[in-house]
Amino acid sequence: MVHRRVLVCLPHTACPDKDTAFHAIDTALEPFGEGFPVAPYRLDLPDDPADWHLLPELHEQTPLPADLTWEAVADAQRTIPHRIPADQRVHLDTTGRAFVMSTGNPQGHWEGWTLGGRGHPFLHLHPERPPDTLQLSACPASACPLGPHPDRADAAVAAHIDWAATQHAHTDRAEGAFASCELLTLDGTWLACRTGSSPQRQRHHAALAAYLTGLAGEVFVAAVDCHA
Repeated sequence: MVHRRVLVCLPHTACPDKDTAFHAIDTALEPFGEGFPVAPYRLDLPDDPADWHLLPELHEQTPLPADLTWEAVADAQRTIPHRIPADQRVHLDTTGRAFVMSTGNPQGHWEGWTLGGRGHPFLHLHPERPPDTLQLSACPASACPLGPHPDRADAAVAAHIDWAATQHAHTDRAEGAFASCELLTLDGTWLACRTGSSPQRQRHHAALAAYLTGLAGEVFVAAVDCHA
């Protein structure tokens, strides 16, 4: 199972209370769920049929020739049409290129999510914040591994988040706290974590840090754990 730490940014007016905030987070994440329905679209398959991840499953259901081609795969599927889902049926275009009409969400990043997720609350808060503003924590103070932490939460208004302290507390890698986070911006853009070279991760960290520290005070930020 793959876990992603995602910082979800929402208008604070969408989060007046706990229940509404959870609904707003879910609504913002919904288009990026792996099960989110999309219209069928063409998805090209590998040049070599042997590299197709569904080939072993097909081979268990029907014989395949030793000299495997995409045309042979399509022919084999036609012998058991009732067993082949529509989005796994192999088609060939006029150039012989193999493809399927996929219904998988090309923007899919998660199967499920929880507020906070693993460990103690992620966000550090300014101690001098107003006491009557909404903040959410997934882990009750009594069950938190580090004990009660009134100045930490998993969701809060941006003006009350101490981004410097949050980053300092999660410097388990050279690039800083935000290098291992992903971001869902106010306009619905998902900024995925970079997994390439160290300079790429550093640029990702810098982009997240600049966005988060530049947020208007009334933006509501939630740290969620997405898994797939």
